[in-house]
Amino acid sequence: MRTRSSTVQFQSAFRLPGSPQAHPPGLYRVITGEEEVRGLSFVAWRTVFARLQVPALGTPASSVDHVPVCIDELEACVCHDRLMADA
Repeated sequence: MRTRSSTVQFQSAFRLPGSPQAHPPGLYRVITGEEEVRGLSFVAWRTVFARLQVPALGTPASSVDHVPVCIDELEACVCHDRLMADA
């Protein structure tokens, strides 16, 4: 098992599917857990969990939460945000 960290930028407020509230624009940290796929002739990894750290990086907060997310749904939100920014 390995854990990776990346960031995602939102230009406008966004709502993850199933989330009761919208999150404001900003730079967010995404944490993923991956496990090695065994039995292959090459090294491959499969994502087994993903979490979005809220609030956005650089936002003052008394606590930080890690919201479970589906990578495909997060990518769809990012694509929608970029389309709206280009419009």
